[in-house]
Amino acid sequence: MTMKDYLEANGVEAKFPREVIKMSFHYEIIEDGEIWMDMLEKRNLLAHTNDEIKKIKEDYFDAISKVYGFLRDKK
Repeated sequence: MTMKDYLEANGVEAKFPREVIKMSFHYEIIEDGEIWMDMLEKRNLLAHTNDEIKKIKEDYFDAISKVYGFLRDKK
């Protein structure tokens, strides 16, 4: 069961993660709303960071490897 599930089971509608955190704090499911908001923000940042890492692995690494192979073969 998630906080969202618990809230919904108790008649509280919260569609978005930020709303779930606010309502969970309001109904004393969580004690520190600020830390939960910080966790949500960090999760969002990590999602973008993971996209950047994926791009580096898929695009940049291949391009660098090709140049490395070319230069290595020229020795």
